[in-house]
Amino acid sequence: MGTNAVYAKASEKPIALAFFTALPHETGMQEREDALSRWYASPRGSFALAQQKQLLQHVMSRWPRRGCSILDVGCGTGLFSEFLWESGFDVSCLAQDQAMLEGAQARLGPKASYQVGVADHLPFDDHTFDYVALLGERLDAPALEEALRVAARGVILAFYNVCSLAWLANALPWGASNCIPHVRWQGPGKFWRMLRRLPDIRRVRFSSVLPGPPCTWRNEKIYCFCNTLRLPLPVGAYAALSITLGPALPLTALPLRLRKSGLEEASPHPLRDIYSEIRVTRREQP
Repeated sequence: MGTNAVYAKASEKPIALAFFTALPHETGMQEREDALSRWYASPRGSFALAQQKQLLQHVMSRWPRRGCSILDVGCGTGLFSEFLWESGFDVSCLAQDQAMLEGAQARLGPKASYQVGVADHLPFDDHTFDYVALLGERLDAPALEEALRVAARGVILAFYNVCSLAWLANALPWGASNCIPHVRWQGPGKFWRMLRRLPDIRRVRFSSVLPGPPCTWRNEKIYCFCNTLRLPLPVGAYAALSITLGPALPLTALPLRLRKSGLEEASPHPLRDIYSEIRVTRREQP
């Protein structure tokens, strides 16, 4: 189910839902990003942001970073672009208009390159970047196909999950005080349907976080333990999946790199052989 369909059904209901008080077409992109940035600066928002970053690190943990480029589609004010740069990628930011791009440039400065464009028609050649990130962008089949076209190694998607207690809490009238402002809630089912139709996908890694309602997103022991769990099921408020393209890369490639560079591999510790001889001698004694 697309995002527009969710909004349409909600508008037909007689009750006033807190989440649907500001729709994306009624709220400018700049106002939406500013409201979201202010929410991330709050105690509850900073807790959620920390869990989101850990989740993204988890699904990207098998990707190499040094010397690898990544395109952040729909970068907004550059909050997650800065996170990708801190993770070791060479970051390029793409936004729909120049005003949004200036916000990202004010945050990152010379750490990234910047380009105006839209997600469903990326102004780049095939395999221009190693990776492409779609974090919070309005995701659909054309945007995913474009990301897979531009990426050479993989694509990462992240979205606010409609199949979560957080969405339900935001939809209730008394949950307005804990509402995440102007986020686009999407269902995980449409992503799996899109992935089934796409070729050349080698491995998909999925996980979600923040399974509790927003009122529990705080650093108290019980609440913190529950909301920091990374779950393989789409039950958390924030979900992410990484798509790895091409053949699998070895995780321990240090010996191969050493041989190519002409360096010698580290030899075992000299005491290791002595300990092995002692253990063998003791076993042979009657």
